[in-house]
Amino acid sequence: MEEGRLNVGVSVIAEVTKTERVDTERHHTATHLLHSALRGVLGEAAQQAGSLVNPDRLRFDFNWGEPVSFDQLQEIERRVNRAIVCNETVTKSYMSVDAARELGAMALFGEKYGETVRVVSVGDGGFSRELCGGCHVRRTGDIGVFVILSERGVAAGVRRIEAVAGGAAVEFLQERARIAAELAGHYQISFEGLGGLLKKRDAHLGALEEEVRTLKHKLATGGGGDDEVRTEIDGFTVLTRLAPEMSSSELRDLADTLRQRLGSGVVVLGMESGGKATLLVAVTEDLVGTIKAGEIVKPLAEIVGGRGGGRPNLAQAGGPDIEKLDEALQAVSSVIEDLTQS
Repeated sequence: MEEGRLNVGVSVIAEVTKTERVDTERHHTATHLLHSALRGVLGEAAQQAGSLVNPDRLRFDFNWGEPVSFDQLQEIERRVNRAIVCNETVTKSYMSVDAARELGAMALFGEKYGETVRVVSVGDGGFSRELCGGCHVRRTGDIGVFVILSERGVAAGVRRIEAVAGGAAVEFLQERARIAAELAGHYQISFEGLGGLLKKRDAHLGALEEEVRTLKHKLATGGGGDDEVRTEIDGFTVLTRLAPEMSSSELRDLADTLRQRLGSGVVVLGMESGGKATLLVAVTEDLVGTIKAGEIVKPLAEIVGGRGGGRPNLAQAGGPDIEKLDEALQAVSSVIEDLTQS
């Protein structure tokens, strides 16, 4: 009904949308085949924990404590498509619960059934036999093709497989083929050579990234410059420096290198990264009994509008006020003087 109003007692005619019904049948029978294939590959411990059947896709949740491997997923997909290719008949019959159990029909754990149940069997039951009241194809060949889209965890001990069948599966395969063809054309290589090419490019990119990290570290530790200030306070050196943008681990490595060079002292680094101000304080081991990194970084963090903390020898802070990063670095000496005199 697209418009108007229904009143109690009005006669209506219900019609099934044929295309949606047929697509739903495909995905429903495919769900049964998936359940059977899943148990065949993983074992009977892989029990159904929920499902969703739509005209354009299916979702199947099952009890399993770890990710299903790529090879296992391929075998599951292969078994479902083998059943489809065999074009087995799908039969529906009514019988008592006890008779269904004697035939080995699968039932949902915890589900309550009446005395008479509907059993959906694929072939002679060798492919699948379940208690089910839903709509199904007449033969497995009507499904066409089955493709697993994804597998992931959705709760503790529960995994989820999403898949498509029939026309939806064909569309997915065509789109995947189109993307592969575009990549092959872009790199002027055959489809079969794409995997090897991408692996080589990943390895090359990894080597370049490592080279960049090394060069950045050398540049940052190369010494001096207008961005570095050294101050003597109570017999130890305090070094402050504005560092170029780098990862947190690279910033810690830089602080360690500068701290080792000082021998005895405090290193305070400031950096702009990701739209935020970052501060890192490193204290040499001989001074942690006198002054701690966390005590230094907290008042500096307040200047840039953030918070910070860490260990006695290493602490980090961040805040949104990038424009006050220089102010925070200039305040280092006074903060340390206050701490050493208190």
